[in-house]
Amino acid sequence: MTAQPDRLLTARELAEFLNVTERWIRLHTSNGNLPHFKLGRYPRYRLDRVLEWLEEQERGGAIGQRELRRVK
Repeated sequence: MTAQPDRLLTARELAEFLNVTERWIRLHTSNGNLPHFKLGRYPRYRLDRVLEWLEEQERGGAIGQRELRRVK
């Protein structure tokens, strides 16, 4: 798969790109962590949004922010 930021990806394609299982993609989609949108009943992913989300996770992301609030 060539990296085209504006191309819509399926869960399987995104899993292959990120080198994770499709199950992992579906889990993080269903719990709202992974940026996606629905085309009918099918989730689709924009690579550029997913890459931005990954960068946010490296900086602490939403999970890290929740942990910080708990400590305060």
